[in-house]
Amino acid sequence: VMNSLEEAEKTIEGLKEKVSTSEEKLAEQIGMLNEEQEDTQASLSEIAEAVSELKKKAANLTSDVDNLDNKVENSATDTWPQGSYCILANGGCPIGFTRFDGYIRAVQTYAA
Repeated sequence: VMNSLEEAEKTIEGLKEKVSTSEEKLAEQIGMLNEEQEDTQASLSEIAEAVSELKKKAANLTSDVDNLDNKVENSATDTWPQGSYCILANGGCPIGFTRFDGYIRAVQTYAA
C-alpha cells in the first residue's frame, strides 16, 4: 500500500510540474497575443485615420466637381453683356479693342 501511495504522490508531483510548465507557456503565449492585439489595434487606428482623410478628400473633390459642373452649365447659358463687339473686322477695331488676325478655311451656308 505504501508503494502505491508513493507512486501516486510521484505521479501527482509530475502532473503538477506539467501543469506549471503548461501555465508558463500559456502565460507567454497570452503575452505575445496581447502584444499582437495592441499592434493590430494601432494599425487599425492608423487605417481608420487614413480612411477618414480619404473620405474628406473625396467629399472635397466631389464638391469641386459639382462647382465646376455648375460653372460650365452657367457659362453655357450666359449671354454676352451689353456692348459693342468687333467681330470679323475689316479695318481697325474701335478704341479699347485688340485686333487678332486669323483666317477661315471655309464658310458654308445653307438655304432655309
